[in-house]
This record gives sequence, C-alpha cells and structure tokens, in this order.
Amino acid sequence: MPIKYILTIILLVHSIMGHSEIWPTFSIVELAIRSDRIAVATFLSKSDTDTKFLINDINSHRKPDTLALQNLDQCFYDLTYFEQADSILIFLTNKQNGELAWSGIRLLKDDTIYLPVQNINPGKYTFGVPRDIKSWAELVNNVVEVEKRVNYVKQIKNEKDNRKLFKWIEKHRHELAIPSILNGSSKNIGWGSFGWDVFKWITENNIASDTWKASNLFRKIHYSDEKEWLGYTGILTDGNGTSFTTYKDIKFLVKKSLKNSNSVVERKQALIYLKLASRKVYENNYPIPESHNLKEQIDKQTSIRNKILPLLNNEELKLYAFGVVRGMSNPMDGILEHRIDLEILPIIKHLYKNETPGDYKSELAEFIVHNSSKEEWKILSNCDEKIFVDLYQVYVDTIQDVLTFGINYDYGKEQIRENPIVVVENIKTKQIVREQESSGFKVPYNSWNGVRYIEISIEGLSSGSYKVYTKGKAGENSKFNWISEYGEFQVE
Repeated sequence: MPIKYILTIILLVHSIMGHSEIWPTFSIVELAIRSDRIAVATFLSKSDTDTKFLINDINSHRKPDTLALQNLDQCFYDLTYFEQADSILIFLTNKQNGELAWSGIRLLKDDTIYLPVQNINPGKYTFGVPRDIKSWAELVNNVVEVEKRVNYVKQIKNEKDNRKLFKWIEKHRHELAIPSILNGSSKNIGWGSFGWDVFKWITENNIASDTWKASNLFRKIHYSDEKEWLGYTGILTDGNGTSFTTYKDIKFLVKKSLKNSNSVVERKQALIYLKLASRKVYENNYPIPESHNLKEQIDKQTSIRNKILPLLNNEELKLYAFGVVRGMSNPMDGILEHRIDLEILPIIKHLYKNETPGDYKSELAEFIVHNSSKEEWKILSNCDEKIFVDLYQVYVDTIQDVLTFGINYDYGKEQIRENPIVVVENIKTKQIVREQESSGFKVPYNSWNGVRYIEISIEGLSSGSYKVYTKGKAGENSKFNWISEYGEFQVE
C-alpha cells in the first residue's frame, strides 16, 4: 500500500529512495544464523572468474576441501587482503554450492583482524578493523560458541514444538532484544534475528491460542512501552495465515477487536488476524452450496462486517478495520462473485470524500474504483475510465530545494502516453503556485508498471503548507482525463 509520510531530508535523498544499495556488516551471531556452514580458510589461488580457498569446517572433524567463490571482485575492492591473509573465517549459505553470506568474511593479516565495511554507498566492501575483539583466537572461539548455540535453536525450530519454543523464549527473554544483528559485532552475545523469528515460527505451527500468546509475548519483549515508530508497535504476522480457522476463533478475534479496554495495539493485532480468519465464510463455495448453507454463510459474513464497521470511525484502528470490512464486502475472487455484498459502498464513498491523504484514503479509493461504474468513479474522482493514480511518497530536500515523490498507476486499463503535469497548490490561499510538465518521466506508463518518481524544483516557494498532485491524459489519442491523489508538504 502507498506510504505518504512527509519527510524533510537533509542528506542524500537518493539513498533513501533506493537509487543506491546499503551493504550490511552483520555480527557473527547474525552470520551464524544466516549461514549453513562456517569454515576456517586459507587462500589458494585467484583467476578471472573465481577465488579458491582450502577450507575446514569450524565445528567438525571432516577433511579439508576446496572452495571456489565466484566473482569475489564484484563484492570487494581489494582482493589482496585475501591473498595476504594469515587466516580467514568464511560464512557460507547454500551448503551445497557454497555461496558467501553478506559480509561473511573475517580475516587476520599482520596481526590485525579485518571485517567487510561499505564505506561509500553505492560501493563495494572495503576492510575495516573491529574495535570489540582483541585477538584472532578470541574471535574464533566466539564463532565456535555462537555456531553451537545457534544450531541448537535451529534444531528446536525444526522440531516444530511450540512448548519448547516458548520455554526457550522464557529462558532467554532478557537477551532477545539485545541489538546483535548489524555493526559487525564480534561478541558472543544476543540472538540476532532469532529474537524476532522465534515468534514467527510459533505462528507457523498453526495453533490459534499459541499464535495469540506469541503476539502478546512478542510485544512485551520488543515493544514494552508500545511507543509507535512510523505507526508500528509490534504487530506479529501469522506466518502461514492459517492459525485462526474456526468460527470460535473468529468470535474471539471480533471480541478482542471491539473491546475498548484492550490496548490499541492488541486491537490492531486482532484485526490483522481477523482479516484472514474471516474468509472462512467463503469456504466450500464452488460449486455454490445449497440455499440454507449459503444463507448461513452470508449471515456470518454480514455479521462480521457490521460488527467491525463502526471501527472505520476510530482514528487509530480504521486502517486495520477496513481490511476486514473490505474482505467481507467483496472477496475479490472470480468464483465468489455470488458473495459480493456492496451494501456499505455509500458509506465508504462518504469516508473517502472526507479523508486526508494517507494509506487509509488510498485503501478506500482502491475499494471504490474496483466496485463502482465508470460514471460513479468519474463523479467522485474526476477521472475517466476508472483510472486511479496514487501518490506514493513526498520528500523535500531542503538543501537542493527539490520536491520528490512517486506516482503509482494503481488501477485502470488505459495507457498513459504523455508526461504528467505536476501541480503545486498553496493550502492556505488555494492558489496554484507551480504547474509544469514532469521531465524525465518514462512513458508509456501502464497500471502494472509500479511506482515512478518525479522530481521538481521548489526554489522560490515561500514558507507554508502545500499540496502536490499530478494530472494528465490517457488512452488512444490521449482522450481520457485523470488526476491523481494529492500529498502535502511543508516549506520552512
């Protein structure tokens, strides 16, 4: 779904927008988690295509063998570090083919330990010196111990026994939130991404009570104060989406969602699970069931929708509640057209017209355009042919005086063949202060092409609040009009 956070960017906008790539330096704990094999290595030779090492598994007594890593020069600026190393630790994924894990190298050269670091973004790895380890022997010993305890957890995971997983969480709960994924830590502390993944493993075993218990425990450990970060306070996804499968489960989730005394995040969690669980009302509908069975299912479908519908007026819950209401109105499945119920469409249209830009308004718009006629959508949006173009993100670069945002052709069949026109409007005076054709926009543009970014100068704009949107033509001979959703930004 689109994210319309309005950010003031002081540094490089392009790194945030994905025009470059951050190469992480993982801790030895996270490398052990991501690796299928850890070995001590000695450099053998280098060719145009590969670099060969003699390797010996760090925790086994198997005979040494030869490893050929392909295109190592595409990851590292200087391969002489490998050639001159006195000893090397290699972390490998894909045990059969031996692929190097991201930053999965530690090496000793002239009594100095080195690890991969990306100093320039975009750019390949150089080598830096860790500050948290004194000797190579200490590092190797830490890796040996880390691999042992990580392998033990992997074994518990494979047993798919939630009792053991909960027991392990309770034993280590005070260690799970210790930051131990990035920054190249050489210490044998923390549990890296296991501190998060263990809760997901519990949900993947598809036991409703365990999944709910895991979601509460997850927040207690990782989000004890429930302070939001970009709207996120610790919602635990249902790994397979199949933990809650009975009407008893649905009743439980509806009750949790509606109870005012529950915390907001607990109610959000219930709505997330209810969105998937409530689709039980559509089971065994092909062929269409007998009338009495169908009526019973439709009654349950309507009941769930109507119970959750009032939450669309709850500022904190409306986005999550709409996921349920939407699913109980139109299942969006070709063989379930007989289950479409658009009784609440007028309510959704009213909410859309009075909603400010954001994820929620975008979700409302998607539902409306899917379920309205061309004429109805035209009246609501001023767009022909059920065209819906959304704004994706709005960034202000205060150094370059540049406004950057993405547009997403979300719905429609007509091809956009002309560059969009960008319009900037002063919110207070309602005056248009910029109206110009976007340069460098790639056309033609179709609804399956995803987000495309636009950049315009805002030099000379006075301080104040502004809205930005795009408009243009689409279709053969560009005869159809469209206008996008808008975003807002500030000029200080």
